[in-house]
Amino acid sequence: MMATKILTIPVNFVWSQITPDPRAYKPSAPILVPQDIVIVIEVPLDKEYVYNVSTILEHQLGNQKVPSPLLTPKGMQYCVSVLEDAMTNRAVSGAFEADPDVENTNTKWDN
Repeated sequence: MMATKILTIPVNFVWSQITPDPRAYKPSAPILVPQDIVIVIEVPLDKEYVYNVSTILEHQLGNQKVPSPLLTPKGMQYCVSVLEDAMTNRAVSGAFEADPDVENTNTKWDN
């Protein structure tokens, strides 16, 4: 049986800042602000996630400029969940495993 491919639409996020771990033994609190970094998440193109799905589909079929997606609260929750999974390594597959022949010196930050 062949799996059905889900239609998606990319949603772009600009990474404006990251706040480090605020635990007490980490006295400094630098804020890193990357420049020109865009994060793209493929959101299912469904009315449950994208408010203006019908307008997007009409523009795609008519070869017109596709408007930016307007996320529903569930669409935003989907994006946050994908980012959390990526940041906490829950979504890491075997494709990102470290090469066993290369020594990894970046595993501890005890200095």
